[in-house]
Amino acid sequence: MHIQHEETEIRGRHFIIDDAGNMVAELTYAVQHPDTMVVDHTEVSEDLQGQNIGHQLVEAVVEHARAKGRKLMPVCPFAKKVIERQQELQDVLQ
Repeated sequence: MHIQHEETEIRGRHFIIDDAGNMVAELTYAVQHPDTMVVDHTEVSEDLQGQNIGHQLVEAVVEHARAKGRKLMPVCPFAKKVIERQQELQDVLQ
């Protein structure tokens, strides 16, 4: 499954669309300052749960933050837990 990304000046998301065009996974964030992203929601469809899709979305937003030179504030409980458990992702925490 291919993780896609889109961002406006104030919001962004990493997401997966299935072959039928349905959104099956999404992680959303708000851009608070040019250098801060607040991860506020992660959702994976029931059919994909248990396949590490949520972790992949978190890793994608971490990579995006690194590429943009931004810090993350994870308020989404899932994203926060993933980042706290994986030390290699913590360099982007604010």
